[in-house]
Amino acid sequence: MRRLYFLFFSVLVLTFACQKSKYSLSLPKKSQIFGLASPIKLKPYVTTVYLSDYFPDTKVIDSIGRIPGIDIIPMNRDWIVLLKINQPDSVKWLNKLDVWANGYKYSIPVFKSTKIKYSFKFKQPGKRYKSVQIRGEMTNWQAKNLAYFAADSSWNAGFTLEPGQYQYLLIIDGKEQLDPTNPNKVPNGFGGYNSVLKVGQTYPDSLPQLYTKSFNHKQITIGIKNHVKQVQVYFENFALDSSFVQITDSTIDIRIPDNAKHYKLAYVRVYAANDYGLSNDILIPLQKGKPVTDPKSLPRDDFHAAVIYNIMVDRFYDGNHKNDPKPLDSVLPPAQYHGGDLQGITLVLRLGYFDTLGVNTLWISPIVQNVQGAWGLWKKPRTRFSAYHGYWPVSLTKIDKRLGDSASLVQLVNKLHESNKNLLLDFVAHHVHKDYYLYRKHPEYFTSLYLPDGRLNTELWDEQRLTTWFDVFLPTFNTALLKIYNMIADSAVWWIKTYNLDGFRHDAAKHVHLELWRALTRKLKLQVEIPQNRHVYQIGETYGTPELISSYLGSGLLDAQFDFNVYDKLKAALAGNQSFKTLQKELNRSFKYYGWHNLMGYITGNQDQGRIISYLAGQIPLNVWGNDLKAIGWQNPPGPVTDFKAYKKLSLVFAFISTIPGVPVVYYGDEIGLPGAGDPDNRRDMKFANLSKQQLWLRQNAAKLIHLRRSHMPLIYGDFQWIYVDDNLMVYKRSYFNQFAIIFLNKSDSSIDKTIKTDNALYYNDLHVLGDGKILAYDAHELKVEVEPNSYLIVYN
Repeated sequence: MRRLYFLFFSVLVLTFACQKSKYSLSLPKKSQIFGLASPIKLKPYVTTVYLSDYFPDTKVIDSIGRIPGIDIIPMNRDWIVLLKINQPDSVKWLNKLDVWANGYKYSIPVFKSTKIKYSFKFKQPGKRYKSVQIRGEMTNWQAKNLAYFAADSSWNAGFTLEPGQYQYLLIIDGKEQLDPTNPNKVPNGFGGYNSVLKVGQTYPDSLPQLYTKSFNHKQITIGIKNHVKQVQVYFENFALDSSFVQITDSTIDIRIPDNAKHYKLAYVRVYAANDYGLSNDILIPLQKGKPVTDPKSLPRDDFHAAVIYNIMVDRFYDGNHKNDPKPLDSVLPPAQYHGGDLQGITLVLRLGYFDTLGVNTLWISPIVQNVQGAWGLWKKPRTRFSAYHGYWPVSLTKIDKRLGDSASLVQLVNKLHESNKNLLLDFVAHHVHKDYYLYRKHPEYFTSLYLPDGRLNTELWDEQRLTTWFDVFLPTFNTALLKIYNMIADSAVWWIKTYNLDGFRHDAAKHVHLELWRALTRKLKLQVEIPQNRHVYQIGETYGTPELISSYLGSGLLDAQFDFNVYDKLKAALAGNQSFKTLQKELNRSFKYYGWHNLMGYITGNQDQGRIISYLAGQIPLNVWGNDLKAIGWQNPPGPVTDFKAYKKLSLVFAFISTIPGVPVVYYGDEIGLPGAGDPDNRRDMKFANLSKQQLWLRQNAAKLIHLRRSHMPLIYGDFQWIYVDDNLMVYKRSYFNQFAIIFLNKSDSSIDKTIKTDNALYYNDLHVLGDGKILAYDAHELKVEVEPNSYLIVYN
């Protein structure tokens, strides 16, 4: 009898142990998707989806589900599918593509396209022209011919565009000009104007707005402003159904899955929509089933918490004089090697410079073997150039001895990782120097230097985006060739695996075929990320429209690109007195294309533009670029900036990039206001000593902002809300549950008093301030502050 009782009791215990909790998800031990599946953004008619972007090993895919109003058409064995819209009225704003892999159902968010057809017409009675072209944001600033209709003497073109405003110019009989029939124009940020076209209607005030409201050990509550009709919630890449999600008029209550506690780090994502379109997105990191509240607990490979410091190796610090090359004949000092090397960076690291500044990720310029000797020619003053910058490679894997060696790179990586920092390597996948062995042996693996019409195919950045050469001695890889893009991708993976690097900055990303980025990312997932369970961050360099920039982003492509469009508007606002409203519109456009929790890079400057302090001080004009900007550097290089107002405005740059969504990126020397015009003048040697009072003040301010960014969850994962924007004052709020930061940016020459509406949470918290200004009064309903001229003020708890 006792044996029977024991047997019954054992079976009972086992039965209860094996039963799943009502609030447990069916989750695999190992996810077949690495990272979060990026949303599929539908095109108006047909969208191509590479499921290998999400499932690197497509053999695990069992089947795919259906989406109402959309035909799903498999194209080949590697699971390339077409999503073809057959019933537009049936397609909702929020959809999902269910994919069964190894018996588990994964879900990928699918967003309806907001694009509409638009017909552009130019008609000027009494005028006759031979040709009319349009060039603007809707054409990625490429000239597009307009078709002439004799019936009404008009010139026409058709577009499929997102609703919004588009800047453009017309080229009439070869002359570029404003549209004479359109009175609407805006400053272009470079001293001139562009015509403005309004396409469709937008309803930003009617869209749903989500915010993190509260949480406990079992539930997360998301607040809602404006009504919602659809809600999607994901735990990792698994959609939560109505047993986990309850929706009221003002909240979304999310039951945290019980088995979330087994995850060291996981994410909850929330999307919503109503009749007017999509909401902002919510992204919440969980550790063992609880929302993260302390940024210190985030892992090193979480690049939402990264602040990047961009170093040109040769110009930073000379840590080993023995590898300094001899000066080259016919090369003036600014274009010579200056001796900076990997050992120098390690020395600066050991001295605590990066800790004091607060950055936790270094991006170093290319260190592969570059060509010897002098190349290129600048005529006034006459000089040639060394390859000090690293962008003229003759190898894809060998380290240039002038910059260091394998041992010095290993030492730098180890020291960075010991101090919980990352290293990104600048990787050149687009071109090599003509002395590269493969070009001499197989020129057919490269694009042609000459176009079919006989023109030289150099610096045709947009016209010949995927074939143009950067110079006559820099052949462009034909990255559409399988053997070429695999070779380059294998070389990049070799760097990560050999030196345990944390990611790449990819040079000239838009000039490389997507096939290469797709191959590289898949190889990284299969060979590094999945086996080592760590994220390898990839950020690209692309100048162009958000449409073009975003086409390189996604689960199977790059994590991010630099948002040069926002940087240009920021620079125009602070150096060109353009309204803050223009910057606001650009940032809103970025949110629409890249998401509200993106990993885009937001820069203080870079090696291809004039130094930001020199723009802010009026040393170089905004409407000068290219060779004209380089000429200033050679003939009239900007001297040290003494105007404190310029340093104050530069502190606004640091405040802005440190408090918006995305990843702040500091170009070396910008933290001290290093001046400069076009390259190589914008690549002067870093200064660590003999700094002016203004430079020390700026560096201290930058450090305070960076440290606040890295220690405050609202600035890392917080929701974003506009509070107030006019020509000179910008106010926005970042909030993460009961934590918040309210940011005031004043670019005027006068102090500004501002009162804003608040909620009760402000009244019950101890408030702190950072910046130049003060709190004048606050209660449960209002906050009144004073912000000093050309200053920022951050109020946070």
